Amino acid sequence: GEIKKQVPDSKQYVPKAEKKLSQVPAQKITKSLLGRKVTKGEFLQMALRPVSQYNLSSKVVEVSADDKIGKVFGILKNHRLLSVPVFDFKKNAYLGFIDASDLLVLVFKTDEYVMDLLDHELDQQHVNEIVTNGWNNNIGSESPCRILFEKCVCPSYPFLPVSPSTQMQQVLKSLNHVTKRVPILNPNTGRIQQVLSHSTLIDYVHRRILWLEEQGAILPDEFNYRTKELGYIKSINWMAEYRTLEETFSLMINHCRSTIAIKDQKDKIFTTVTTRDILCFENLQEVGNQRFEYEKYTRNVKAGKTKAGNAPVTYMTMQVGDFVANIKQANIKSSKPAVTTAPVSATLSNIIRLLAETKIHRLFIVDNQRRPVGVASVKDVIGSLLEYQLLGNDPAKGYSERLRL
Repeated sequence: GEIKKQVPDSKQYVPKAEKKLSQVPAQKITKSLLGRKVTKGEFLQMALRPVSQYNLSSKVVEVSADDKIGKVFGILKNHRLLSVPVFDFKKNAYLGFIDASDLLVLVFKTDEYVMDLLDHELDQQHVNEIVTNGWNNNIGSESPCRILFEKCVCPSYPFLPVSPSTQMQQVLKSLNHVTKRVPILNPNTGRIQQVLSHSTLIDYVHRRILWLEEQGAILPDEFNYRTKELGYIKSINWMAEYRTLEETFSLMINHCRSTIAIKDQKDKIFTTVTTRDILCFENLQEVGNQRFEYEKYTRNVKAGKTKAGNAPVTYMTMQVGDFVANIKQANIKSSKPAVTTAPVSATLSNIIRLLAETKIHRLFIVDNQRRPVGVASVKDVIGSLLEYQLLGNDPAKGYSERLRL
């Protein structure tokens, strides 16, 4: 039937009013901090402690190297995770992480391969074989997930475990330059007891800032730097709302991005598409079946075998604006806005607070007309904290293209 487009709600950050000292119970105030500016060195102390001393909650869900890729797809979907560590019981060792971006490539390639089938190859049995065993007998839903590592699909992010005694500063540097997640291994079992990511650390920094503010302390000047000073005003990848999801996924893969901004006809950002959105598909079989039905219909119309009209719905051929309004919103079990933005005037402290409170990985910087002019991700913020020596001495800027996802 006809798809009714509903523009999802969006949210622009409005800085919270500073908590008045009178609102803080007297017994909670540390007199040594009251009205005093915290130095960089004092704030840095939090990065010089071993990771075991941090109260960082992190749910760990593992899969076996022999688990089927289709099962891993379901685990990510059901637990709403972006990645899972893979343990090889034969080698008694971890192979690494399978990320949603890895599955995005599988989803895109499955759809692409079915679309390119010749007319005499386009039948349901052949499509089922492609989904199950993979294109050209490569990687399919029934393949063990270890094959993703053997065929070098997953090793773009090094698996760099640390012990509970490792200083947090070392973890921060790894996250800033080398990898996306740092697992903490239990020294007795050798298994992961916690996973540290940019988001978990941003949450901790946010709680640290709140505590200092409650004590009436004044934060270091760098927390008042605005988006332009921080380098967050920069070009971004975007897609017009009338383009297809297929085109959007292709842009994400080709430019190694995990999020694409979607703009309306007035060039205003109103939503985003992320790697997590592949989990809107039920499984890889649905990806293949949707493309199969659509290709069969379009080729029959072209050959004069059927009349045009009421084409089968496939997510990949939907306009990306319609996909977000009708498919993505139905799959999101959250009150989070479809896109979160901050004004150009937002400070580092403002951005940390918003990223932590909304549990998002990036927000877009917009001008007064709500046009996107930049972006600030959790990785950008960790980089800024290191650059300004608030969480360590790591002034180097930039990172590898392959780490952008």
